[in-house]
Amino acid sequence: LKDLQVSYFTAFTKKAGNRAKRTFCYPPSKQNREHRKTQTRVYTMQISLLLLFLPSLSLGFSSLSKSPSPLAKHVKPVQVLYSSPDDNLSPFDAYVEGESNKIVSKDEVTGEGDVAAELGDVLTVGLIGKVLKSGSQFVENENFVFELGAGDTFPGFNEGLIGSKAGTKRVIKVPPSQAYGKNGARGVPPMSDLIFEVEVQAVAHGAFDKVIAKIGLDRLAALILLGILFAVSPFLPS
Repeated sequence: LKDLQVSYFTAFTKKAGNRAKRTFCYPPSKQNREHRKTQTRVYTMQISLLLLFLPSLSLGFSSLSKSPSPLAKHVKPVQVLYSSPDDNLSPFDAYVEGESNKIVSKDEVTGEGDVAAELGDVLTVGLIGKVLKSGSQFVENENFVFELGAGDTFPGFNEGLIGSKAGTKRVIKVPPSQAYGKNGARGVPPMSDLIFEVEVQAVAHGAFDKVIAKIGLDRLAALILLGILFAVSPFLPS
C-alpha cells in the first residue's frame, strides 16, 4: 500500500443504531479520474448557469448604456411653462400649433410621491406620443426608463417632466424646435408640434435607486442568485 501511495477516506453509515466504519482505497489513477469528473461537473454547472441567466442580465446591463432612445435628440434646453388643474388661464390651452415656441404642460393628476424629479434623476414612465396637428400616434411605451438631462430624450420631453412626482399624469406640448425640427422622424413630419400623455410611475433619486431603476429589480435578483450559485456550485451534488 505504501508503494502504491493509496489514498484513504472514510465514510460513516448507520447500521442497526451503531456507526459502522468503512474504508475505501482508491489508487492515484482512479483518484485523478474522480477529481476530473468532479471538476467537469462543476464547470458544466457554471456554464449552464451562465447560459440560463445571461439573456436576462444582458437586457438589464444594456439599459445602462448611452445608446439613444427613439426620443433622443440633443437640443439646447428651454424654459417650460407649467399649468395646474386650478389655473384659470392655462398656457397649455393658449398653445398655438405652428406658432408657439415654448414647451407647455398640464397636470391632469398631481403626483403624491416624495421626490420631485430633477436633472440627474431616473424616471420610469408610461407614455403616448402623437403629432399635434393630425393626432397620429408615433410612439407608445408602457415602461420607459431614462435619466433626466442625460440625452436619452429630446429636451421637449426631457424638460417637460422636471418637477413631476410618482403618480403624476402630465400632458406636454412640444414645439418643433425642441423636438425633431425640420428633419422629422419616423411617423413625424418635419416641423411638427408634438403632444405627449405621460404617467410617471417612479422617480429614482439616490445612487442605489438609480441602479435598481435602470437594471430592474428582477435582473438584480437574478445577478445575486447567479453569484450565489457560482459560489456554492463546487459543493453541490452531481
